[in-house]
Amino acid sequence: MARYCTLNIPPYSPLAISVHLNRYCGMCHSDLHTVDGGWGVNKYPIGTLLLLHFHTSTSQIPTSFCVHHWHSSAASLTTDFHLSITRTQYAIVTRYFFNFSCVVQARLRFLISVSSFLSPSLFSLSFLAVGHELGGIVTEVGANSASKFKVGDKVAVGCMVQSCQTCGLCEQGIENHCLGMCQTYSGMWPEGCGHDDCVGNHTNGGYSTGITVHSRFCFTVPEKMPLEHAGPLCCAGITTYSPLARHVKGKTNQNVGVVGFGGLGHMAVKIAKAMGATVTVLSRSEAKKADAEKLGASLAVYTDKEQMKGLFRAFDCIVDTVSAPHEINDLISTLKPYTGIITMLGGVPQPYTVAGFPMIFNGTRMEGSLIGGCAITQEMLDFCAEHDIAPDVKIIPATEAEAVFVGMQKGEGGPIRHVIDIETIKDVPLYAGGN
Repeated sequence: MARYCTLNIPPYSPLAISVHLNRYCGMCHSDLHTVDGGWGVNKYPIGTLLLLHFHTSTSQIPTSFCVHHWHSSAASLTTDFHLSITRTQYAIVTRYFFNFSCVVQARLRFLISVSSFLSPSLFSLSFLAVGHELGGIVTEVGANSASKFKVGDKVAVGCMVQSCQTCGLCEQGIENHCLGMCQTYSGMWPEGCGHDDCVGNHTNGGYSTGITVHSRFCFTVPEKMPLEHAGPLCCAGITTYSPLARHVKGKTNQNVGVVGFGGLGHMAVKIAKAMGATVTVLSRSEAKKADAEKLGASLAVYTDKEQMKGLFRAFDCIVDTVSAPHEINDLISTLKPYTGIITMLGGVPQPYTVAGFPMIFNGTRMEGSLIGGCAITQEMLDFCAEHDIAPDVKIIPATEAEAVFVGMQKGEGGPIRHVIDIETIKDVPLYAGGN
């Protein structure tokens, strides 16, 4: 069972707003990939093991051990500014990995809470709280903040909490591609953006009771939008909205293909349909045909050569949401020549194998896309509210978060976005010996 730990926070920034997450945080596959190393880009160790000192007679490492109630007096334990300063934070901690040597990496799965096994004075650990689909209520606004927000406003926070704010990309509203962009969790806090005492430490996300965010990276939740929908839209919603806004919105007679029909795929279909496009779901089988038709889309099996031949040069735009390795050459042949474009969203860590001649003779364009900048994120929320577009969510207590991760690893859950009711974090067991 997941446990929670206490996180202490550095001084509050007068330039930021404090968002008390007494409501919701969605659970994204990115969270899982971060804690289990699924993308292969994690920097191990998340915790730095300096010295083990057991208070028991055994020399074996326990399968479930812990660190409960660390203080931020040690520089390596300083958490980042965006955790709420209004009170002690409780963050769900699921799995942690440690590198015990530069040669052999031991990925041990831990649920954290410390006391009887380790001496805290001999153990240095930087906790990581994941979560970048946040919906909450503003509890405080920085004294020097030029914020449009006020205490009591409904707001959402997505996948980033900072950028340099001065480069050409930021000035164009594409902060998501700024070299100084800092992710909501596991990002390294940049220098010169306030809270320089946090430089070199990672950010922590929404599996916690509060977060403090620069107002630029906080978004107004439309009045008619349920708060539990806003966080997932700032991830899956903006990820699919951005390429569709670039290539489909405002155009007529658009034919859109959506590869994959999980959480991202469902959002892509809903948004593309609201933009007036004809949509075809491209799936591995016909198992989800009825679900696609409920959303007004047709379905074709992209592993079926004959079906792909029938879609030759059919699509103006393809949004590929699949995060596992898959064949894309047949997909490329379904794009309209010269104007057709395929956008890769799935974050597949392995290289794609792309045949040159289909690309050359079709004049195909291929791009990647990463969430969206601040302005288009707010635009997306307003668009979804106007067109009654919502993710399929299931609100869960924090005690079920670990079970959801296990289900994600097994490929269960489909398009459902599990959203943690943050008020239930207090119900997550704390190690009995803690204080």
